[in-house]
Amino acid sequence: MPILEFACSDCENHFDKLFRGINVEISGVECPSCGSGKVERQVSAFGVSGVWQSNIPDFSVPKMRPPSPNDPFNCIVN
Repeated sequence: MPILEFACSDCENHFDKLFRGINVEISGVECPSCGSGKVERQVSAFGVSGVWQSNIPDFSVPKMRPPSPNDPFNCIVN
């Protein structure tokens, strides 16, 4: 489901529109500010992020301690 960016030629409002499904038909898009149908699709920027060795958080699992008779769930961790 792509999100496309548009600019209105009448009021110069910039807005995004979510399109459901794979096939995108941009005819009939109206400006939410003034209702004009004179809109132009804009070039969208996108970002990509990756996981670098220095960015990997420590996902160490806490050690379990023996169950306590006072713990009704027997799941307290240190």
